[in-house]
Amino acid sequence: MITFNKYPYLIAEAGVAHFGSMTKAIELLNAAIDANCDAFKIQVFSADNLFANEAKGWKKRLKDRVLKVEEIIKISKLCDESNIDFIITPHDDYILPYLKNINIKALKIGSGEVGNLPFISKCLDYCDHLIYSTGLSNIKDIDNVVEIAKSKKKELSILHCNTSYPTNDNEVNLSVLKDFSNRYENCHIGYSDHTPDHLACINSICFGAKIIERHITLEKNIPNAQDWKVASLPSELKQLRKSLNRTFDQIGLYEKFVTESAKENIFWACKSPYLKKDVKKDEILTYDCYEMKRPFTGTRFEDINFENKYSFIEGMSSGSPIELSSLKSVIN
Repeated sequence: MITFNKYPYLIAEAGVAHFGSMTKAIELLNAAIDANCDAFKIQVFSADNLFANEAKGWKKRLKDRVLKVEEIIKISKLCDESNIDFIITPHDDYILPYLKNINIKALKIGSGEVGNLPFISKCLDYCDHLIYSTGLSNIKDIDNVVEIAKSKKKELSILHCNTSYPTNDNEVNLSVLKDFSNRYENCHIGYSDHTPDHLACINSICFGAKIIERHITLEKNIPNAQDWKVASLPSELKQLRKSLNRTFDQIGLYEKFVTESAKENIFWACKSPYLKKDVKKDEILTYDCYEMKRPFTGTRFEDINFENKYSFIEGMSSGSPIELSSLKSVIN
């Protein structure tokens, strides 16, 4: 099961960016580890099971872009050794029987499984935590998954998503995250990104996203592939982690208060009342005999209650700070 810490839970989605190469898969895993990601995720399927016989082009294109079971087991062990969660997106039930030998923290359901409730229900039997991506789902579709997870007493995370590679800015719709948080109070809410850069990921946590999923890649401009268009290189992934953490720290609390560091600057930033003319002993304090200037002396404008009359205890020269100790109340 996933454990949430202080900062947003960042999933490095390798997908099939390893192209069936264990060497590349390890490189991608190392990139996720170096960037301090919380989880490393791959996609697993059997091309023969996933595609109909008529989809020969897709079968040929993807049949070699999946790791062998023994390689997936090895990846899970490397994740354990490196203290990074391992997550799998099963696109069919090919990998499910082998999960007893693979330490996964969650299974991820891709957006394309919308409406495939028997498969989603089956996946819930193989994990304690399910992550559901909603790129092609409406609210009723999401409600159905929520009910299945609830009936099986399993943890559920719901990721807002748009299944468009890349997603245009005007279709990102981060505002729905607030609706998700209100509607699905017992679920973890997050954002799965398909935009070209990190802006939506960073902004999403301002709308309440606790999980961020971002594709990763070792290279760009890959023929017959699309994930690289919405993926981060290893160096970019490090920057995303830093940006998410900084943004989270900057969000703060739903409460206005003056910080201790700000209080250290009161002396030069704030103003106090200073005389703008000479005054005599017992002269009445009026608005026209002072002005607010820096530095701050400890006396604020509101400290002088003009509903009462004050006079000066002693004569004072122009430019002198007005302290409460230099005034006395005048009894009418």
